[in-house]
Amino acid sequence: MDSHSKDYDLSKAAQEAKSALSGNPDAKYLFSLFQYLGEGGIQKDKEAAKKGFSEAAESGSVEAGIVAKEFEKNPEDVMDGLISKRFLGEQRDTAACAELFAMYDKGNDKVKKSHAEAVRFYLTCAEEGDAEAQAKIGFMYLMGKGIPKDKELALKWLSKAADSGDGTAMYRIGQMYDQGLCNTDPDEKLAFKWYEKAAEAGNRDAQFALGCICMVPKKFHTDVKKAARLFEKAAEQGHSEAQYQIGMCYAYGQGVNRDPSLAVKWLEKSCESGYQQGMVDFANMCFEGQVIPKDLKKAAHWFTEAANRCNGYAQYALACMYGNGYYYEQSD
Repeated sequence: MDSHSKDYDLSKAAQEAKSALSGNPDAKYLFSLFQYLGEGGIQKDKEAAKKGFSEAAESGSVEAGIVAKEFEKNPEDVMDGLISKRFLGEQRDTAACAELFAMYDKGNDKVKKSHAEAVRFYLTCAEEGDAEAQAKIGFMYLMGKGIPKDKELALKWLSKAADSGDGTAMYRIGQMYDQGLCNTDPDEKLAFKWYEKAAEAGNRDAQFALGCICMVPKKFHTDVKKAARLFEKAAEQGHSEAQYQIGMCYAYGQGVNRDPSLAVKWLEKSCESGYQQGMVDFANMCFEGQVIPKDLKKAAHWFTEAANRCNGYAQYALACMYGNGYYYEQSD
């Protein structure tokens, strides 16, 4: 039944997955389809699958409820055909399928990590038109995760996902052109085009990348105001480096009006997100008090946070602060 078929012993993973899927009725329904048919490397177990359908139905899965009722009316041979049709047909819930497959990809909870199995799973959904799965399988081909690297297949699947509006896929295509992975030398203009598409689709990584490109001086794409707008959009979505960049823009008036309070806001967010360079630079700025208000306590705090992450400069700066009594004076 599976055109990508290859035997994998995932019986242990299947048993562990039963527990991991218990909180998601749609994923439980999909898993039970695999289990009933013995597809996707899952050990065939019709009785366990029947129980899974019932549990998923009780937890709210409409499709599982339909299957459970069919079991009450039909003999096993009829159900074999009905379930096969559901597994292969257009009625399949590819969104839930993708969610189940993501558990294998990430090794979520108790599910055994298996990139090779995740590849098979994502291909199943990708071939049915699921954009998220297409983006995933494209990235796996690009990186060689569970499958040999293949730039052409990576571009094929990423392009399909991009055609469906997937911003992550657009961003990956931009990276491929940026790094010369499309059987051409690096193409700055095509990379810019795809980063821009992805940024417009709301992808925060693309917004940040495009912002960095727009900051490069004396290029066809140089636009400091646009860069600041893009950094702020990505920052609002929690991108730590973008938070740092827009903070610096507000601190020095690059592409925006200088605003020390907004500079502090975004630089602190970057620090709180764990961006180490942001911690060091923000601490320095707080210590010097030239572009933002002087705050020795904050300076000591963020130097300490960076020092705890083995940042050599922060360790040195913190030692100097303590040695000169700055922090003690602020703490009194």
